[in-house]
Amino acid sequence: MPSPDGASEPARPAAPASHAARPVSCAALVIVAAGVTIGWIALDRLIPPAPSPLPPVAEDEIPPDTGAVRHRNGFGEPSLLIQPVAVEGDAAPPLDPVRLHGRLVDVLSRFEGVRVLMPRTATTIGAGVPLPAPDYVLGTAIETGRPDGPVLRLRLVETAGTAVLWQASYPVAPSEDGPGPAGDRLMRKIAAALLQPYGLLPATERGRGEQARPSPYRCTLEVAEFARFVDPIARERTRRCLVRAIAADPAFGYGRAMLARMYWRQYLLHGFESDLATAAALAARGVALAPHSARAHYALMTVRVSQGRLTEGLAAGSRALTLNPYDFRVLTVYGAQLTTLGRFDEGYALLQQARESVPVMPLPLAWGLFFAAYAKGDLATAENCVAAMEGEFDLNHLARGLLAVARGDMAAARAARAALRAGRSIWDGDPRRRLRRFIPSPVLYDRIVTDFARIPR
Repeated sequence: MPSPDGASEPARPAAPASHAARPVSCAALVIVAAGVTIGWIALDRLIPPAPSPLPPVAEDEIPPDTGAVRHRNGFGEPSLLIQPVAVEGDAAPPLDPVRLHGRLVDVLSRFEGVRVLMPRTATTIGAGVPLPAPDYVLGTAIETGRPDGPVLRLRLVETAGTAVLWQASYPVAPSEDGPGPAGDRLMRKIAAALLQPYGLLPATERGRGEQARPSPYRCTLEVAEFARFVDPIARERTRRCLVRAIAADPAFGYGRAMLARMYWRQYLLHGFESDLATAAALAARGVALAPHSARAHYALMTVRVSQGRLTEGLAAGSRALTLNPYDFRVLTVYGAQLTTLGRFDEGYALLQQARESVPVMPLPLAWGLFFAAYAKGDLATAENCVAAMEGEFDLNHLARGLLAVARGDMAAARAARAALRAGRSIWDGDPRRRLRRFIPSPVLYDRIVTDFARIPR
C-alpha cells in the first residue's frame, strides 16, 4: 500500500519464485492461528501472493497532520432511539424498567457506527428541544405473567418504512437487574444481535447500497466487506474512501483506526515493514483523536504487538475492553491476542464470553477459541469448535489434525494432513518460519509445531 501522505516508497522485493503457485490464503490462516486477525481474516483463496504497491492518488491522500481537531457530530452513522421499557402483565417485573432502559442506552452508546438517542422528559438534559427523527427505533417491554416465566421483548423498527426488522425475546430473572455477570451476559447478547459487524443495523445499512449514507460511514461498512472477501479492487476503493473522509475531517479518529487496520493487515499477510510503520502512525493518531473508541484501542493493540512492543499493546487491549466489554469483536480479538502471548486463562475467558454472546459460533471465533482451548488442554471445547468449522479452509484442517493428535486418532490426523497436502498448504511443508512471526508465546508455538510434526505423512 502507498503511504497515506502520498510519499513514494522504495521498491519492494519480489516474492520468491517458489511462492508463485502457493495459495496465500494459507498465510492468512496462519495469522488466524496466532489469533490476532480474528476480525479480519479472509474466507476465500484469492489473496494475491505478491501484491504490487498500490498506485498513489495524490489528490485523495491524507494531508499532513497539523494536530488540529475539528469537532463533529458523528460521521454519517444511523441513529437509534431506545424507547422506555414498558411493563406488560399484572405481576411485578423481575427487572427495574428505568434501570434497564439506562443500561441499554449505556451499553449500545459505547459502539461506533450508531448514534443512540433516548426520549426526552421534563427531567432529562435538553428537555423541550425537539428530538431529531431517528433512523431506527428499538421498542422494549418486559412481559410478566407468562407460564414459562417473564421475558424481555425487543423489536427493531426502521422508521422510514415502518418495517419490523427484528424481534426477539430473552428470558429474564432478578439476577440480571443491573451490572454483574448475568446482566452483562444479557447486554452482550443484545449488543451482538444489533451491532456486531454483521448484526442487524450494519447489515441493513449495507443492504441499502451506495445511495444510503454519506461517505465516512459507508467507508466503515466497506472495511468489513474488504476484510471478509479480500478483493484487491475493494481494498483500494475502501482505502481511498477512508483517506478522502480523513482529508475532509482530520478529526475522524475512528477512520484513522480503520485505515490502520488495513495497513496492518497488509503487513501481516505480506511482511512489508513500511505498511506496519504506516499502521502504527495511523493507529496512534486514531487513539489520540478518538480516546473513547474501543476499536481504535484494539487497532493500536494489534499494531504494537506486531512491533514487539508487548506492554504497550496489552495496555491498549485492556483499555479497549474497559471502554466496551460488550463488544463481540473486542472480546474476540483481545482474547485471541492474549492467547498468542501465552496468557491462556485470560484469553479463554474472554473468548468464552464472546461465545455466549451469539447463538451460533462464527468461524473466526471458532478458530480463536479452538487454540485457547487447545492450549489449555480443554479437548471438549476444542471439539465443539472444530464441529463449527465449515468449509475446506486450511485452518479447519489444521485444527482437525491437531485435535486428532491430542486424542490419539492418527487416522483422522493423517486425513487432515492429506487435505492440507491436496491444497498445497504451507502447513504440509515447514510452517515454523511464518508461525514464529505471529505467535510470541513459545509454549503455544512449540506445541503446535511438535503436535503437527507427529502426524505421519
